[in-house]
Amino acid sequence: MPIGIKDLLETKDMPTQMGCEAFRGNFPKRDNAAVWALREAGAVILGKTATAGARRISSPATTNPL
Repeated sequence: MPIGIKDLLETKDMPTQMGCEAFRGNFPKRDNAAVWALREAGAVILGKTATAGARRISSPATTNPL
């Protein structure tokens, strides 16, 4: 099952920047528990969805990976 993950959840194979410039290039060493459970169940993480950073009212645009 293909799925997109909110950029607040850690993923070991792609950056988790939480919509914040301070976390630019942050590559966690492990998956968040929810991400891990999804992968164990057969989900394929295709990418991250945009997240509004601290002090932002709206989130940046999410682009379609296809």
